[in-house]
Amino acid sequence: MRITNLLYLAVVFILTTLLFQPASFAQEQAQPVPLKISVAIESDQLSRPNPALVTITIENLSSQALDIKSIASFRLSSTRKEAMARRHEVFGDSYWSPVNLSAGTPKQLDIMDPELEKKGVIVGRVPEETLHFESREVKKFSIDPTKTLWNAEMGNDWPRWNLYEAVPKGVYLLEFKLSGPTSIRSNTITVTIK
Repeated sequence: MRITNLLYLAVVFILTTLLFQPASFAQEQAQPVPLKISVAIESDQLSRPNPALVTITIENLSSQALDIKSIASFRLSSTRKEAMARRHEVFGDSYWSPVNLSAGTPKQLDIMDPELEKKGVIVGRVPEETLHFESREVKKFSIDPTKTLWNAEMGNDWPRWNLYEAVPKGVYLLEFKLSGPTSIRSNTITVTIK
């Protein structure tokens, strides 16, 4: 009887260890990336044909060098009362613009099937950008969001319109985001699109 109990405990221990190993591995992978992102803008009034340079500052807070694979994007969130009062977003509450951070240009999809593209069906992959940071390094980037491509965040197609075609006039919260294994967001700044 004692051997049966020991075998039972051994099997339970092994199964428990195996079951929780992926969870602990996922927790190790989901550790926050030690980066701090902040944004600042020259003018909070965005109107044609004036440029609106946004300075993005990314700081490596760790004492180790980092290579971060991510997709960089701007996000505009509506400050309309009804949008702020809802606990969920609806189409038109937010807009996004994926960018090549190092080049300051709109991010394009890598087309995977050119034959389908000829038929009007886009099958693509979003290319990730690798950012390298030395220990405690601070990098600054300047991007003009009026020169990138935008779409409603809940839309099902890749951003392809300029800011003034995609985003209605109004007051928005602008933030910058690096998406990857973990997402890192900047502070938000209030901007008015005229």
